[in-house]
Amino acid sequence: MKIILNQPFAFSFTGQRENNEDVVFPEFPTPNTRLFVVCDGIGGWDKGEIASSLVAGAIIQYFEQRPPVAVTQNYLMDVVNHAHLVLAEYLQQNPLLSRMGSTMALLYLDEGGATIAHIGDSRVYHLRDGFVLHQTQDHRYVLELVAEGIITQEQAKTHPRRNSLSRSIGVKANEANIKIDEPTIYSITDIQAGDYFFLCTDGVLEQLTEEKLMGVFREDDNDASKMAKVLCICQDQTRDNYSGCLVPISEVVIKNGVNSTLPPKKRSLWQWLGLMLFLLSHFCSAQKEATYAILVGISDYKSLDYRTGDLRFADKDAQRIKTLLMRKAGGSVPERNIRLLTNSNASQRNILKALQLFQRATANDRVVFYFSGHGMKGGLVPYDVSRNQPSSILSHQALKTYFKSSEALTKLCIVDACLSGTMTAKTVWGISDVETAPQKADVVLMLSSRATQTSIESSITRGGLFTFFLLNGLRGKADLDGNRLITVKELYQYVSPLVKKNAINRQAPTFYGNFSDNLTMSYVK
Repeated sequence: MKIILNQPFAFSFTGQRENNEDVVFPEFPTPNTRLFVVCDGIGGWDKGEIASSLVAGAIIQYFEQRPPVAVTQNYLMDVVNHAHLVLAEYLQQNPLLSRMGSTMALLYLDEGGATIAHIGDSRVYHLRDGFVLHQTQDHRYVLELVAEGIITQEQAKTHPRRNSLSRSIGVKANEANIKIDEPTIYSITDIQAGDYFFLCTDGVLEQLTEEKLMGVFREDDNDASKMAKVLCICQDQTRDNYSGCLVPISEVVIKNGVNSTLPPKKRSLWQWLGLMLFLLSHFCSAQKEATYAILVGISDYKSLDYRTGDLRFADKDAQRIKTLLMRKAGGSVPERNIRLLTNSNASQRNILKALQLFQRATANDRVVFYFSGHGMKGGLVPYDVSRNQPSSILSHQALKTYFKSSEALTKLCIVDACLSGTMTAKTVWGISDVETAPQKADVVLMLSSRATQTSIESSITRGGLFTFFLLNGLRGKADLDGNRLITVKELYQYVSPLVKKNAINRQAPTFYGNFSDNLTMSYVK
């Protein structure tokens, strides 16, 4: 693909600090720029302004001297190693210093799409139509403790190391064994005209919450106005340095893989036969198993506001589920097989219409329904629910009908909503119904709570507790036997105790249905 940019914008301000320890590269980007880097010197360490500058300079130098054919994990690890070496050399030449370090957030655009890499708490966002499709997850010590189940999200808020980074590009004087932290890397191929990438240091996030960020990008303003609004939110309010870079996508040209400037080459009969066999084998492989997914996330309800019941992260959780499904761990599901409905798009009518996608599935396929939002006894709450019209809910019975009509032998229903456990009523879902669950079928209901329990959102995990641990498990944390396959049994054994612990036993997930314990849910790289 060819990614064409509008004019990018970069900024870096001192805020209310004495020194600016942030660095943004390039300082003056152009539509031809392909590498964007944001670094932030670690607070409390020596010469943060020099550390961030050295790290950014080392990254840029490596890319310029060794232009990548493809930005692989090994290549980016070499970049980080080079930055460590530069810091170590500087530290050796300045013996009065004891330790230096920096965060890193990197965006690189090429014909393969976008590559994002980060270490620390500087972030990269991918936005579309005013919604965050993807954001990097901070490398903070307390977040990893929460993910491992060592502390709860409430304990994280007051933990003495709540501001400590778990990863950085840093070196210490006289350190015998240098520990080099690996960057977290994402490859994004779903890029469209009108998308934005936004890199920023943590100072930007003092005032610019995710809700405010999405609010800015939902408005019908030009890019310069959007950038001005971001700066206006931060100006005179932010104590820390605040820096970032806005990368607007103007156009994406998808290449068909054929060089149209060259005349077609003649092929021999054997070459044609080989080509046909190759295409046939790939066609048969593609037909072997497909996934069809309906993903619903509703934070902003039509008849509610933040005081009367709006949620904060449900729409983002649905986006995260989509991202997982499209990656290798989730089965590399093509976007054409996914219907994502968030907020005002998640009306009852739209959800029921989207569920018709399940009728495409054959016996070898898998269907997935994910819902994050409000729940009630007997149903889920769509965007346009009316209190005076009971028929306006998305009833469990309606969901059952669409699952029942699908020929797929693997059916997953994942719900992160209050009272989701009421779906286990056999008279409602009909798991024992042979038409819904044939003998060889795997029908799994993964429910965030029991029939009388609420489901909790967390500002620490920035999502529903259930979905947070579900995603962590699917990404590899639930691989309890180390065979690189996550089974439904392993997923439950990982998710359930962590949700119970963090919810202080106010929420207990339920996995219910007719399925094999060894049903594979995801693959670990």
